Amino acid sequence: MTNAKSFQRTETPSVTHQKHAASSVAILLSIYNGSAFLAEQLSSYLHQTHTNWHLYWRDDGSSDNSLEIIRYFAQTDGLGRCSEITTEEPRLGVQRSFFSLMANAATHDYYAFSDQDDVWLPDKLERAVAALGATHSEQNALYFSGYYMTDQSLKITGKSSFIQKEINFQNTLTQNVASGMSMVFNKKLRNTSLNFINTSTLIYHDWWMMLLTTSFNSTIRYDPVPALLYRQHQSNSVGAQSSFIQRSFKALTRGPFAFLNMFEANAANLYSHAQQLPSENRFFLEELINAKSFFERFIFLTRHPKFRRQGRLENITFKLWFLLGSFRKEQYKKDLL
Repeated sequence: MTNAKSFQRTETPSVTHQKHAASSVAILLSIYNGSAFLAEQLSSYLHQTHTNWHLYWRDDGSSDNSLEIIRYFAQTDGLGRCSEITTEEPRLGVQRSFFSLMANAATHDYYAFSDQDDVWLPDKLERAVAALGATHSEQNALYFSGYYMTDQSLKITGKSSFIQKEINFQNTLTQNVASGMSMVFNKKLRNTSLNFINTSTLIYHDWWMMLLTTSFNSTIRYDPVPALLYRQHQSNSVGAQSSFIQRSFKALTRGPFAFLNMFEANAANLYSHAQQLPSENRFFLEELINAKSFFERFIFLTRHPKFRRQGRLENITFKLWFLLGSFRKEQYKKDLL
C-alpha cells in the first residue's frame, strides 16, 4: 500500500465491525423524479451492517410522487433517522443539490453521496468506515469502491473497471475515476470542501471531491470490490461504461468542448485557491494555466507524463483535445473574473 501522497488500494477490510460501529455516517441523497426506484434505494440503507447513519435528503423539484415515498419512509422505517434539507431556490440541479446537502448536514464522522436509483450492498458503509478508520481524523481522506452495473431490473450487466495506475493530482485533472455513489469521505475533507466550493463553475460534485483530495496530496482508499448495484436506465443523469474502450468511444461522440468546459471550470476553481495548495501542485497549476499555445501545451505534456488518463485510447483522445483546445486557453482566466 503506497503512502498518502499517492494512491492507496484497499481490499475488503478485515477490521471487526465493532471497532467502528460508533462512527456516524451522513447519507446525502438528492431526489428528482425518482419514484420508480427510490423505495429500493431507501430499503438498502436499512439493510446496512453499519447501522449508525442518518439520512439527509433534498427534493429538487420532483413532479412525480417521490416526495410521498421519502416522507413515508421518514415517518416509518426511517423514523428519527431522516432530515429534509430545503433551499430558497427549489431547482438547483444535481451538482448544486449535493453541495447544498453537504453544506447543511450536521456534523458526522463520515459523509456518503447516494443516488436515488441504486441499491447498496449490505456492507457498503461498513467497508468504507473500516477503510477510512485507518486514517488520522485530521487528514483529508476519501474512499471509493467498485460497483456492479445493472439494467433497470437489477440484472447485472457489467462491473466497473479495475483502476491500474496510481491516482494523483495530475491525472485526476484529466478524468474522474470515482463515481459519487461509491464515495464516502471524512469530516475533515467535507469541511475543507466547504471553503473551496464555487457552485457557479463546478460541474461534477464527485470529480471535485477527487480533485480536492488529490490537490492536497491526501489519502484515497480504493476498494475494487463492488459495494453497490449501479442501475442503468433511460433517466440516469450520468451513465457509466464498464471498459476504457467504451468510455473512449463515449468521449468521442460527445466531442471535445463538453470535456474542455468541465476541465477548464475545475482548473479555474482550483487556481483561484492555489495559495492554499502544496507548492508542487500550485506550480503545476500555474504552468498549466500559462500553457496557451499548441507548442506550449505540447511541451507541457512532455514535461508531465503523469498528466494522462488511465486507458491508452482515452489518453490519446485527451491529449489531442488538450492540444487542439489551445485556442480556448483564455477561458481559464475569464472564469476567474
